[in-house]
Amino acid sequence: MDACAFSEGAPTVWEAERELHYQGTETYSSGGTTFYVARLLCEIPSAAFGSRADGKRAIWIKPLRFQYDQGEVTSPDLSRVVKVEGKSIRDDDTRMPEVTFDGADAAGNFEFSFPPVGSSHINQTFYFYVRANDGDNERTDDASSTIADNGGAYYAVSIIDETPPTIEGLTLENNATVSGNVRVSADVSDADTTAVTVKINGKTVSDALPFVWNTTIPAWHDPIAVVTGAVAGGHQPSIVSAGGSELWISYIQNGALYVRHSADGISWDSPVPVATPLDMILNATLLRDASGTLWCAYRDYARDDYRMSLFVSSSTDNGLSWSAPAQATSGIDVVGHSLIRASDSTLWYTFYFYDENWNTEIAVVSSSDGTHWNQPVIVDPNTNWDSVDTPLIAEAPDGAICVFYRKTAYVDGESLYEVLKSMSTDGASWSTPAPVSYPADGSYIYPENIFQDGAGNYWMVYTVLKGYAYLVPSEDLTNWGAPAALGELAAPLSITHTANGPYWGCYKSGNEIYLIGSSSEKTHTITIYAEDASGNSVSETVTVTVADVIITGDIDYDGTVNLKDALLALKISCHGTPGIGSVNKAADVNRDQRIGIEEAAYILRHISR
Repeated sequence: MDACAFSEGAPTVWEAERELHYQGTETYSSGGTTFYVARLLCEIPSAAFGSRADGKRAIWIKPLRFQYDQGEVTSPDLSRVVKVEGKSIRDDDTRMPEVTFDGADAAGNFEFSFPPVGSSHINQTFYFYVRANDGDNERTDDASSTIADNGGAYYAVSIIDETPPTIEGLTLENNATVSGNVRVSADVSDADTTAVTVKINGKTVSDALPFVWNTTIPAWHDPIAVVTGAVAGGHQPSIVSAGGSELWISYIQNGALYVRHSADGISWDSPVPVATPLDMILNATLLRDASGTLWCAYRDYARDDYRMSLFVSSSTDNGLSWSAPAQATSGIDVVGHSLIRASDSTLWYTFYFYDENWNTEIAVVSSSDGTHWNQPVIVDPNTNWDSVDTPLIAEAPDGAICVFYRKTAYVDGESLYEVLKSMSTDGASWSTPAPVSYPADGSYIYPENIFQDGAGNYWMVYTVLKGYAYLVPSEDLTNWGAPAALGELAAPLSITHTANGPYWGCYKSGNEIYLIGSSSEKTHTITIYAEDASGNSVSETVTVTVADVIITGDIDYDGTVNLKDALLALKISCHGTPGIGSVNKAADVNRDQRIGIEEAAYILRHISR
């Protein structure tokens, strides 16, 4: 440990600023309250001490002020901030704390202690004054002193931390083979506050540990720009696929709505106009139904009532031409971007709007042909005046229509967020909204879209306050699995997937639209990076391989076969749903394309061996 050396100087002249090394924090209790105290050790030369009659040496220390990130503490409040050798300080000359040392060592050590002030002790400065003391409890220039007055010295000491954090116990081993949901954890410790970042292939996926890595979508290619110039600000593109890498994207450029097609995700056809604005086109969303028809829904100001109404256009020739837009709403201002076509061919669109009291409400509108639309139906009237917005819509495996949306409640001046779900079997009556199981901590969340992959699993795309995007899977729109982080992205994502191709996503950044695709690469680097408040950092990196491991009987995709898998198989057999986010369909024992009694019997035999 480096020491803090003192030297004499003329009064009122500050010594050069010294570095006082941070020794970490310790806890102590007082009055039932636990405090965290920074321990700071200094070393001074013997020349600065007075000699006492009992052979000890001593100095006076007079604190002057403590400067920190939110201001400074001066007399008389310093007595509540700084202690020297456990003694409370005073701001008058005759009651400064005395520090004594036995013997005649060349130097002596003493300790400052600082309860928490500001956000951290690091990079803060303590100013104080030192004079020799001869042990007569008076200042050294007193007439009874036998020590020559050394004039004292003024010091400015900065508190620094040069010790990096440590990372121990990383749960991933180098060159390991992994599959399913992988828990990434490690013990990160440091004397000061430490920020942790988890990166996969150089892209940030989490800022906390432990982190669950869903290897279903292990990595993404670097984004490529597919549309450049004058893309409408604040309105995201939408993407759909037809199988493999055939893609369509919709976007707004120079006020008009366009769709662009690619057969391979690399080369793109010329843009095709879908609609020109009546006033202003906003929030376009694209859908491709089971018949191959493309649907594009968007908002525009209707000239009959000057409301932001919903319009829908369709194409039956792969987006080469589009029908005249059909107006689906009137009389209310629609805000939304989620469109589906259910298994009975009904089109559903969900949105929120402001009522006459400027309260937000969630609603749906439906059509059997895309031309004639029913009157909107209220899903959540939001009578408690919380804010409800960003609704998404999807059809559950049993045919029920599910609407997901965000609610923001304001409690004691803070915003608390949660995602709610309401469902209906007839479109007229809707269930009481119930919370979705994430996020659990009430943090900021923004639902973006829901899509089904080629295996029939659902994925909800959402972003959080720091801009990270996540996918969270579900087999039934009720139980949700571990999120798959999509790394550092500049904007919300629209994502699509088919059975025989990669996952594809598009997003807008600046004036450009970017495309990303999931990688087939199986080898990945996982890096844990830790940095403390002083900028000291450490990292640990491992390389792992994601394997398409098929473990017969592994229902919950955790890489093992156990009693939990047997119970899940029985539950699926009885109720059709396992109560977890996703099911490993490759766990099928007799290859009958389902999970049931046969799998439960196999698992029980397996674990009894």
